[in-house]
Amino acid sequence: MNQTLSIIMPVYNAEKTVTASIDPLLTIKNFPIELVIIDDGSTDSTAEILERYARVNSFIKVIHQKNAGPGAARNAGLRNVSGTYVGFMDADDRYIPEVLEKVWKILSTNQADAVCTGIKMIRQSDFSNATTETPGSVLYQGDNSIITGKEAFKRMLDADGLDSNTYAKFYRRNKLPDDLKFYEGMLGDDIPVTWRMLMASDSVYMTKEIGYLYCIDESGSSLSGVSFAPYYFDMVDRAKELYELVIKKYPEFSEQAAGFYLDLVLQCVERILAQKDKSPYKDGLIQLIKELEIHQKEFKRTTHINKRRKQQFSLFLLNTKMKKNVREK
Repeated sequence: MNQTLSIIMPVYNAEKTVTASIDPLLTIKNFPIELVIIDDGSTDSTAEILERYARVNSFIKVIHQKNAGPGAARNAGLRNVSGTYVGFMDADDRYIPEVLEKVWKILSTNQADAVCTGIKMIRQSDFSNATTETPGSVLYQGDNSIITGKEAFKRMLDADGLDSNTYAKFYRRNKLPDDLKFYEGMLGDDIPVTWRMLMASDSVYMTKEIGYLYCIDESGSSLSGVSFAPYYFDMVDRAKELYELVIKKYPEFSEQAAGFYLDLVLQCVERILAQKDKSPYKDGLIQLIKELEIHQKEFKRTTHINKRRKQQFSLFLLNTKMKKNVREK
């Protein structure tokens, strides 16, 4: 490994956004970076755009593969990075170069084994020229503290300053598990991986600065949008697996893991109910509601889900039961 900050970027049909994602990284001059881009079988002009960048920027490496999903693309990236430190990003988001310089200094001077930066959510319509001053909402933000990997895992479960996504987090590669691998062919591939990377780090620096601008897909095709798709059930499954693992291995974090899991379940319920046509998701909706009822004690107790959302779900259940009683009568 060489003293380089490597960034892995999976890309699929991102011709409208990938340029704005890459361009800020071209301004970095004060430390060495490596951008490994995995073109996951794009069918638009993405491949040509990436090759143009690679021809004139030696730090950019482009790998083309058949479409296999973000998990497979990230795995390909892990196999091809050469830097001492590694992080991830999506092809419709962007890093703030000045904050990456701080990340580099922390890692290269051995202040911590991992660094997590703040994340700000912006609209896709503001993406091309976005900066930290672009209107949006702060999703996660640290406090310039150094904590243990175990404490970082707890804070991930609590959504306290960081989340389970791969982006906005950088790690010392020689600390990561040798068998580290993303799930392939399903959404939520990062949930089983991020916690392992955090736990593998003896120390984690939680920066207060907003280093990552997360773009909302205004078409509603992402989980942050307003729509729903069947593969969102995969995320619930991954969160349930993590919850069950925590109960066995880290019972002291059971309450946090329950909140993490049930919050995702409730998110999916809310998004299905927001659809005009709910019939395609009927069976899945029933199962999700059963999960919330099975874990009703944890659901009531968790602070991961605010009071308003709990009340809205309770009113939905009450209304559903009343309609059922009327039909039966």
